[in-house]
Amino acid sequence: MIIKSKHSLSLKHTVLSHGWFQLAPWTWDSNSGVLSRLELFQDGYLSLISCSQINSKSIFVQVPKSDSNFVDENSIKTKVKRWLSLDWNPRPAIQLSNTIDPDISDFIQAGGGRFLRGSSFYEDCIKTILTINANWQFTVRMAKDLSEKLGQGSFPTPSIIKQTGPTVLRNDLRLGFRAEVIFGLTQQLLDRGIITESGILKKVDLGFQDMIRFHGLGPYSVHHILMLIHDYEMIPVDSEVASYCKNTLNIDSMNIQEHFAKWDKYRFLGYKLRRIIDSIQTA
Repeated sequence: MIIKSKHSLSLKHTVLSHGWFQLAPWTWDSNSGVLSRLELFQDGYLSLISCSQINSKSIFVQVPKSDSNFVDENSIKTKVKRWLSLDWNPRPAIQLSNTIDPDISDFIQAGGGRFLRGSSFYEDCIKTILTINANWQFTVRMAKDLSEKLGQGSFPTPSIIKQTGPTVLRNDLRLGFRAEVIFGLTQQLLDRGIITESGILKKVDLGFQDMIRFHGLGPYSVHHILMLIHDYEMIPVDSEVASYCKNTLNIDSMNIQEHFAKWDKYRFLGYKLRRIIDSIQTA
């Protein structure tokens, strides 16, 4: 099937926008330009979904022929659209960046500026927690174990995490302190009606105050989670971001948000897309 975007989209730039493509169940073949992952559908059917770019506004989506009669096409489209942020309107960001940094405006117009996301809000929450106080190799290992040991190769749903419990998460999956954080967050997100049993976000006006109340989530993790629902007003500042801003821009961590204040609701894009463009130019 073919999914069309209203705006230009670069699959490659979206995949490489941040480290999510390295976390299971994602697989990215840089040679063929194919993004794929195993996906568990509501009826319990497990299928591989693959995406590749046809042109600047079209994505080709493929499932194995043997699965085509068992997997709902609309469900596939919904997932792919979320992965690639096809519901995001880049026009306001293009207009603002054109007055501040035209390179960023051009980059977005050419299909950049989107960030790879999971199949659900819940998946992005849990993967964000996996990055807290962990080196990247450890984060990769934890995501792999969650997918392979609990999700049959796909990312586990909130219901699966609830049934698994914190003891197994801590001892068998070796998540450390994150086990209690993940289990507690899962319970509260469900109990407060923020997500569905499959992890889909229900609260459309979710904000910082809704998330910061949860045990184990600090400003960095909350801003990162919000960024993945297109709230770009604040920059998620961790040690890596603070180090870059200090060494490259000569900005102390406490002044990072103010430095990018001219970007208003698009602070994160002003920060992150400049880094992406610079890395492409120096590659």
